[in-house]
Amino acid sequence: IYLICGYGEIANQVASRLQKNHEKIIIIDKDTQNVAKAQNHGFTAFALDPGLLQSYSRLQLNLQTQVKAVLCLNDTDIQNIYIILTIRSMSKNVSIMSLLQTQSNKKKMELAGANEIVFTQEFVGLIAKELLGKPVAFELIHSLRSEINEIQIAEILIDELIIKNIQTLQGLH
Repeated sequence: IYLICGYGEIANQVASRLQKNHEKIIIIDKDTQNVAKAQNHGFTAFALDPGLLQSYSRLQLNLQTQVKAVLCLNDTDIQNIYIILTIRSMSKNVSIMSLLQTQSNKKKMELAGANEIVFTQEFVGLIAKELLGKPVAFELIHSLRSEINEIQIAEILIDELIIKNIQTLQGLH
């Protein structure tokens, strides 16, 4: 089981890839609207606060034996760090991957106990890289950049750190 903490666009992408690979997924998010979106997308999701110990006891999951990895995909580093600390208080061995919104928080995330840390811009770059050369890429990028949508896209530099993390994230699909 992959335990996804927090549900948004990136979590949707990750969960979809895992589901394509026939992996079991459980999503927890304290926002009931996010939980409803996840359920509408066909995922098993619960309205539980990933930062609280009692949320995990309610799930009745053994982090040591049942969970392949915990994916902290919340919108803020503070939420993700708190989730990492909560998970680490229950299990020193479970693999934890977290999104990083602000580079200056990377050391804090490492100290909290994350095994893998992916800068959000790197993740978006990986998705764009996968779409390049596919017929829908132009239309997708155009619609995402359209002023009608509230989504903003910026160009990013692909450096050695991104290339190194591509192999880590490729294991998700």
